Amino acid sequence: MRLFVAICPPQETLTHLRQVQAALGQYGTGNFTASTNLHMTLTFLGETDRVSAAVDAIKAVDCPQFMLRLEKLGTFDDLYWAGARLTPELQALHKCVTAAFQAEGFQLERRKFRPHFTLCRQFCPQKPLSLETLANTFGESSFSVEAIHLMRSQRIQGKLIYTSIFRQPLKG
Repeated sequence: MRLFVAICPPQETLTHLRQVQAALGQYGTGNFTASTNLHMTLTFLGETDRVSAAVDAIKAVDCPQFMLRLEKLGTFDDLYWAGARLTPELQALHKCVTAAFQAEGFQLERRKFRPHFTLCRQFCPQKPLSLETLANTFGESSFSVEAIHLMRSQRIQGKLIYTSIFRQPLKG
């Protein structure tokens, strides 16, 4: 089973992200993330059959709720994303999640944590695009992070589907 830990945004933020995706689509083509799949990855576990150990690890995460602010758009080559402010609270959550999964023996990626929601992969601009101008059009968006999710990634009939298989509330 392919697993990862994520923050899933509320409906209002999903609406905001879909509006940004629609505006981005006016400038080019690509593989836009389905709204049901929009999330921020905290850590990627990859293929594992250790689901109960993953649930134990996520249950060990003991962090408070906090506000998450989306404030910019950016790219990793042809991948376009909406970025979140890396606050001390978000950094602490990321470190806590990482430590909990390492304590359960999971080997995690060692990439630098860059908090973002992937909007589109393989984006091909077809007219000039200023991400700063586009970001300013929509402004910032924020929401309260109240839980984290253990997510399953699978292809069903050629379509990528992310499903929350366990929800861990954060301290209120």
